[in-house]
Amino acid sequence: MASWRGRSTPEEVGAGLGLPASSVKAFLDGEVVTQEIEAANDKDLSLLVISVADTTVDKLFEWADREKVHEIQAASLSAGMLDPSDPAAGLEDMDLDEKTVEALAKTPFMSKSEAAELKAGVEAGNGVDAYKKILAARCQSYWENGLEGITPYEGKGRDPAKDLKSANEAALKAITDLNVHEELFTAPSQSQNPEYHKLKWVIQQGNDNPAPRLDHIIRIRRELGYVTVTRRFYSGTDYDSSQIVTGVIPTSDGRSAIFYINRTFSSAVAGFGGSAKRSIGRKLMRSKLVETMKNGQAVAKDL
Repeated sequence: MASWRGRSTPEEVGAGLGLPASSVKAFLDGEVVTQEIEAANDKDLSLLVISVADTTVDKLFEWADREKVHEIQAASLSAGMLDPSDPAAGLEDMDLDEKTVEALAKTPFMSKSEAAELKAGVEAGNGVDAYKKILAARCQSYWENGLEGITPYEGKGRDPAKDLKSANEAALKAITDLNVHEELFTAPSQSQNPEYHKLKWVIQQGNDNPAPRLDHIIRIRRELGYVTVTRRFYSGTDYDSSQIVTGVIPTSDGRSAIFYINRTFSSAVAGFGGSAKRSIGRKLMRSKLVETMKNGQAVAKDL
């Protein structure tokens, strides 16, 4: 459908994503347009968000490549980069306290053995250190092995690797660029283009508590546009994992058209009554994503 090389026009990409002509006109006029898209599985709160930023693709890419995106995200509180060779060092800067970890340990988004390790740490007064040790191990395993290195959480159907594979398969339908395809399915440590890949920690505000998140960012500059894949391969609250594909291409008047496909996977919306739960979940997610996009539009004006 789109190569993100800049050869497709925003109008063509919008139509290819199933947007009616009225929605294409609305987003080119600066509105933030959202649309539900086909879910990758019964846990997927899939949503498409589109708009235009009043800046060039080059300037927007430079801003994104400085890893500033978390600053406009409605639910992100703080963040930092991680060195894949020593993630534990970067995690030292993560803003966690014992009280927060104690709350998260009551309903841990972890495997059974990790949850036991965290509980022991909390009881010994070292919950923060225990949590960061678990996160460092997850980083190393993921970086070396890709999706195959993600340990499932305890509980039925709570397998981020399986969900993210579904997201990858869905992404193949949205993006025809073979360069992007290859990086989606390659373990970061095995990529022939290491400059595309980065690791990041984020503290996100959950419904009840702030919690850690681990992101793998793939950013690929193409001829006139670029694509960023943000794979949240660990989430400490609210949802199991997510994958966001953001494509940016120029408009005819030199602005940046942004196509943002969010696939967030939550075991809470699967099973009986799942359709109604997903509808509610999308509504909550939509408001945060629209806020994030508007924040991004405001920042773009000053680039």
